[in-house]
Amino acid sequence: MKYQQGLEKTKQYLKERSLPELEDIITATGLSKQKSTIILLKYARELQRWFIADEVHCAETKVSTKTTQALRKIRNYLVYTGKIAA
Repeated sequence: MKYQQGLEKTKQYLKERSLPELEDIITATGLSKQKSTIILLKYARELQRWFIADEVHCAETKVSTKTTQALRKIRNYLVYTGKIAA
């Protein structure tokens, strides 16, 4: 089973954004500092999960969990603002 089901549009939207746009989205969604860092490292710098885990000082599995949580929150914001379709 795929853990991030329904988040494909959100991930694609984030991949197409510039760093300032990503920062605006993160600010608007109110993500924690750690989740913000994870999203920026993953989508702005396109780093691997193991490198992100080293940067934020947590386990790789925790990075995956926090990424999914952050993506769900970002998805809700993007759907609410009409930037992506539900």
